[in-house]
Amino acid sequence: MMKSNLQNPAIECCHIKAATNATSAEIVELREERLSHLMSVKLISEKTKQRCLKMSLACRQSMIPLVVHANFDAKLYKDRMMYFSVFSESEHYFSKFRRVRVTFDSEDGVWSCKCPKSGERSMCDHEILAKWYIAQTDPSKMVVGGRR
Repeated sequence: MMKSNLQNPAIECCHIKAATNATSAEIVELREERLSHLMSVKLISEKTKQRCLKMSLACRQSMIPLVVHANFDAKLYKDRMMYFSVFSESEHYFSKFRRVRVTFDSEDGVWSCKCPKSGERSMCDHEILAKWYIAQTDPSKMVVGGRR
C-alpha cells in the first residue's frame, strides 16, 4: 500500500502513471563466442568466462533474462549513458530482486554498478555481463584498454 497525503484513493502517483507508457525490452540471448572474444582481447580471464557462462545457464533454466538493456532512446535521452538490468546470483542489499543496475558512460568509457565488488580498478561480474551484451549487440562501443 502506498502512503499518500491525498485522501482520494483513486488518484495515482506519477510513478504509477508513468508505468502506463512503459514498453517491453528486447531480450537478447547472449552467445558464448562473443564472451570468448572478450577473453581473446584480454578483457576477461577464463575463470571469469566460466562464471559468466554459469550465470547464463542459471538464467536460461529459470527462464529469466541475463541482461536487459533499458533503452531510453525513444524518450529522447542522450545515448551517452547506457543502462542495464543485470542478473545477480543472490539477493543482497544492492539487488533486492536478484537484479542490479549497471550503467555505462560511452563517452568516458566508465562502468558503474551498485555492488560492492565494482570499483575504480576492478570490474564486477555484473559489469562484465553488460559488457558481453554490448560486445554482441553494439561492438562499436567496445574499446580495448582502460575501463571500457
